[in-house]
Amino acid sequence: ENRFYPPGLPMEKGYDHWYGRRLDVYGQGAARHLDYTLRISDPAGGSYQSELELALAGNVNVRHHLRLYVNGQQIKDDAWQGRTVYETSVAFPQSYLHSGNNTIRIEMLNDTPGQTIDQIYVDWIRLSFHRILQAQDNILEFGSEQAGAWRYQIEGFTSPHLELYDITDPL
Repeated sequence: ENRFYPPGLPMEKGYDHWYGRRLDVYGQGAARHLDYTLRISDPAGGSYQSELELALAGNVNVRHHLRLYVNGQQIKDDAWQGRTVYETSVAFPQSYLHSGNNTIRIEMLNDTPGQTIDQIYVDWIRLSFHRILQAQDNILEFGSEQAGAWRYQIEGFTSPHLELYDITDPL
């Protein structure tokens, strides 16, 4: 989302400066949150780890106290200081995810003594997870970012006669 353009956040030349939703927390000891709904299909079962990555920007020169949740399960409790961009990556059990709508909660706590306000912008969110290779309408696109020989188990085709195309080099 590109909703807000604070040109001095961060004070770095060439930075995009466009941000999504803003979260304001007023009052000592107050907390507020933003929820994002991510619809995913066919997460694989088992003991896989998923990864949530995000970038936030603190818009006031205070301590920013962050908690992250996936479907109600807390996965991170951290803090950073100042009018800076904060990037983080956190692994969590894939069992926290399910097929359909999943809720990512960004919670900010204004719990630093003497601090009366906090304000952050959400820059981006990325969720990575293992999924079942399940065809939809007899089509399935998949691959790996690492070279090598791989074995895949695919499901959901209505015919045993399949065509497979390697488009590693689309030219």
